[in-house]
Amino acid sequence: MHISFKRWIIKHKDDDTPIGDLARDMIDDKNCPNAYGKMCNHLKHMRACAAALETLDDAWSQYKSREV
Repeated sequence: MHISFKRWIIKHKDDDTPIGDLARDMIDDKNCPNAYGKMCNHLKHMRACAAALETLDDAWSQYKSREV
């Protein structure tokens, strides 16, 4: 079953990891888009720190690797 990236990352909201932190931030941000590219642009627009952008990239890699 295919789930969206946003739905996948939100499943990690209870994790005590950077991805969990990002998931909680995404839940709190009602303007957070669904697609990876738009999320990346949104974080840059919101002046997110480099670590947040790196975490988004790591999460995207994990998400894509689970589809194989």
